[in-house]
Parts: sequence; structure tokens; C-alpha cells
Amino acid sequence: MSIIESQIKSAALGPVADAHLHAYNNAFVELGLEWHWDNVTYQTLLRKTGNEDLAMAYLEGQSPQALRRAELLIIGAYLDHHQPHLLRAYEPEFLCDLIYCTKSRCYDAAAEGRSLILSGAALM
Repeated sequence: MSIIESQIKSAALGPVADAHLHAYNNAFVELGLEWHWDNVTYQTLLRKTGNEDLAMAYLEGQSPQALRRAELLIIGAYLDHHQPHLLRAYEPEFLCDLIYCTKSRCYDAAAEGRSLILSGAALM
């Protein structure tokens, strides 16, 4: 890959990662979870789970199953480290899948231009 190609791809990754981060935060609000991931938290989770290139995987059209597995790992890592008490109250697979499905719906709504909730305020 040339230097120009790598710079173009790097420039495209930021908005993709930001869109997914916003979808996670919208999902947390929708689910009544008082969580908020900032860029540092999200990037740390991506690195910790070996998914630093997740935004690139979305851009390159990786299989939906592979993308889902990567996101479930990210959610699981967050739960393990920051919310372990929830893993005693709920089945981990159920909780991870609930968050993932809600996040995916929030992402799709934003991509389609529908209104969504961010930090309790409706956005159009």
C-alpha cells in the first residue's frame, strides 16, 4: 500500500470508528445503562481485544459474523473490567448480545438518517 493510500484509509477510519462509538453510547442510553465510552475507552477496548483494525474491517466489508464476534469481544471486555457485578446478575452471552443488538440498531438508524438518542436528547 502506498503512503497516499494509507493516509486516505487512515482519514476514513476516524468517522467510521466515531459512528460506532456514538452508536454504543446511544445503545447505553436506550438500555438505561449509565455508561459513556469516550474515545480513549473505546480505543483501549479495541487494543485490549486485538480489534484495533475494526473500523478498517467495516470499510473492507468483512463478514457480518466476524464483525459481530469482534464487537462481542469488546463488550465482554468492558463488562469484565468495568461492570463485573452485571455478569453475576445476567448471563454474559445474553447481556453482550443485548448490547450488541441495540448498538447495531442505533448504528443503522443513524446511517439511515433517522433520529436517535444521544445522552438523553433526541437528535434529528
